[in-house]
Amino acid sequence: MYNFFICYLIALAYAGAFFMSVSKQVRKGLFFFAYIGLMHKNRLKHYQSQRAAEKHRSKFETKVINHLKLTNTPYKYESEVLLYEVPAKMHKYTPDLILDNGIFIEIKGWFSPQDRKKMLWVTEQHFDKDIRMLFQNARNKIRKGSPTTYADWCDQHGIKWAENAIPEAWINEPKKDFK
Repeated sequence: MYNFFICYLIALAYAGAFFMSVSKQVRKGLFFFAYIGLMHKNRLKHYQSQRAAEKHRSKFETKVINHLKLTNTPYKYESEVLLYEVPAKMHKYTPDLILDNGIFIEIKGWFSPQDRKKMLWVTEQHFDKDIRMLFQNARNKIRKGSPTTYADWCDQHGIKWAENAIPEAWINEPKKDFK
């Protein structure tokens, strides 16, 4: 243990000598990249619900969940993780909401190309799950200049969707058994 400590001190001395030998601008650059690395770790913002200590990933999710609480609709927030496979690699998908009747709801403000791919893979590999989309604005285009909206994309791929709030029909829908 003593030898390890001596080696550690020697390594620190060499690192300090190297650091002092580089120019002041390079040292500033090294600090900048270290700072960016710290920012990268904490880049996910969490928004807090008005009535509980639950944290959400967007203001829109918080708005939807607050509406569910006001209407006393039972739900579970990000309580289940579904595994899905990107060709040759296993990934995890955590739906935003699961209603008591078994409907999985993914809440989206911006529906990125990566999210569209992910939703296709998840719905294909978990055809036994009722996965639906809730968009902040379903009339948004999937990309600049495209005639296809988020709603059109969901219709083309057979995914049920809604805009701005969870429809009462979804909440009141009876539970389905996929056995």
